[in-house]
Amino acid sequence: MRHHVLYGMLGMALATAGCGLIDTLKNGITFQLPSQAFSIDTNDRRWKQPPPGGVPSVPCGTGSAAVIADCCMPAPGMTIDCAQFPLSCDGGSCAMKFPYEQASPVNLGQQSPELRSIGSQVLSDVTLTQINLDIANALNTALPPIDIYVAPANVEHASGNGAKKLVTIPTVPAGYRGTQQLPLDPAAQQAFSGFARDFQTPFNFIMSTVMTVKGGQAPPQGRLDVNVGGEARAKL
Repeated sequence: MRHHVLYGMLGMALATAGCGLIDTLKNGITFQLPSQAFSIDTNDRRWKQPPPGGVPSVPCGTGSAAVIADCCMPAPGMTIDCAQFPLSCDGGSCAMKFPYEQASPVNLGQQSPELRSIGSQVLSDVTLTQINLDIANALNTALPPIDIYVAPANVEHASGNGAKKLVTIPTVPAGYRGTQQLPLDPAAQQAFSGFARDFQTPFNFIMSTVMTVKGGQAPPQGRLDVNVGGEARAKL
C-alpha cells in the first residue's frame, strides 16, 4: 500500500513540475532579444581621418561651376592618395566617404534564459515585432542613417552572403540621447525568424553606415553608442 501511495505522490509531483513546460508547448514563449552594443568611434581603427589640410573645399565634377574634375588631384602638382583617403565628388562637392561596420554575435540558446528552459527544440516561428534602441550621440556631428542587418555567424559585413536588413535607424543630431522603438516590416520579421528558429545556432547582428565628410566640414570627433534590443515571441 505504501508503495502505491509513494508512486502516486511521485506522479503528481512530476505532473505539477511539467505544467509549466506543457503550457509553454501549448502557448509559445516570449523572450527578450539579448542587448547588442554598437559604437562609432573616431578613435577606432575602422575610422578614416581626412587628408592633411582637410577635404578640398572646391566645386568638383564636370559641370560649368566645377573647379576641379578629380578630388584626388585638387590642384596642379598636388595629389591626394585616395587609397588612403577615399575622396570623391559628391553632389558637386568633394567629400570623403567610407563605410563603417561592426558585427555583434548573438547566441540565443546561451544568452536567453527563456529559451534555455526549453532545451534543444527548433522553433516553428519567431516574431520580433520591434527593435528597441538606446542611443547616445556624443559625436560633434549628426549621424547618417544606420542600417541593422542579421547575418550568418561567419558574415561580418552587410554585403556578405546571407545578410538581410532588419531596420534603418534614422539620422540623429549631435548630442542626441534617447530611446526609440522601430517596427519591423514582414520581410524583416521573416529574416529574423529564419535565423532565430534554430536558436542553438549563433548568428550576427551587423551595424552598417556610410560616413561622409564634406569639404570645409570640421572633422567629426567623439563617439556614438547604440544598444539594440527587443522582445520576441516564438511558437514551438
